[in-house]
Amino acid sequence: FIGRYNWMTINLRTTKYSDGADINSNDTINPQIKNDSLGLLYSLAAVANHVTTVPNSKLCPTGWRLPEFDTWYNLIDATNTDQYSAAPHLKDTSIMWSVFPDIVMTDSTGFSALPAGRYQYSNGVGAHSEAGERANFWSEGEGGTEYYSNYWYLDYSTNSFEYSYDPHFLYQDPLYLSVRC
Repeated sequence: FIGRYNWMTINLRTTKYSDGADINSNDTINPQIKNDSLGLLYSLAAVANHVTTVPNSKLCPTGWRLPEFDTWYNLIDATNTDQYSAAPHLKDTSIMWSVFPDIVMTDSTGFSALPAGRYQYSNGVGAHSEAGERANFWSEGEGGTEYYSNYWYLDYSTNSFEYSYDPHFLYQDPLYLSVRC
């Protein structure tokens, strides 16, 4: 447990929903860096599919779920810092992160975030970016609403754990990010 929640210590790496249905192969991509610990990168369609009365519960294994906004804030609280100082306590201490002066990673929480980067289409062309530099995680939205296209990220060059929301990813330029249940 980290804070009040049990977190997976590696990124999700499954090609099936928890009910056994296959995730569309177009909705998963391997990270640019080949390492099983990085998991797979999932499209927003994979995150949004199989929504039940418990949003996003079928992408994660049975008994697990996609973190809500408040769950991420509880993770930040577990660092005994704030959102703008939490990242070093959440980043894995491996050599996979790009080196940046004055950023010392401790992973004191055991969350072990790894920089899988992202994959995004732009004008019909897909490309990897941010491998070794950023860990991005899909999230439900604040208050459990608008949970499609919310994500949290850690960057190699800052101490912040940031939140972003951009609704256009589902329809215009598909984005693929990591999932941590």
